[in-house]
Amino acid sequence: MLKKYQNDKIPNYLKKYIRMCEKAKDILDSDHYFEEDEFFFHPNIGINIVDKITSDDRFYIPSKTEKINMKECIWLPTEDKLKELADSMNLDQGSLENFLKDNNGYPKGKKPSKIFNLPEEKWLAYYMLERHNMIWSQEKNKWIKKDFF
Repeated sequence: MLKKYQNDKIPNYLKKYIRMCEKAKDILDSDHYFEEDEFFFHPNIGINIVDKITSDDRFYIPSKTEKINMKECIWLPTEDKLKELADSMNLDQGSLENFLKDNNGYPKGKKPSKIFNLPEEKWLAYYMLERHNMIWSQEKNKWIKKDFF
């Protein structure tokens, strides 16, 4: 469950998810565009919510008057938003459970249920595999094409 955090207060368990989203930024940006009330990460701000979007690819955040440049931010999709993206591909909770138990999509012996802890991580990994044929490499700390392992 995402919520707002100042940069120095982000819990360690969220840092992996931020990295996963950061490394998928170009891919996710092509699939989605920032919307109001969505979470993002900015290196100087931390995790916050888009309040109002302006016409020049900037947005405001609650209780701040300065504009934030979207290009400096990493979209952090919530579990619900990732479910929406997955639903558009006819992926559901049942198929997610199969993905988590199976190691066919990941290198031999690595079940996704052992790699991903947060619901957002699980849905993102499933979406990236099914939509873009990419898996998360913990060793390289990035998304790689499934064909390369």
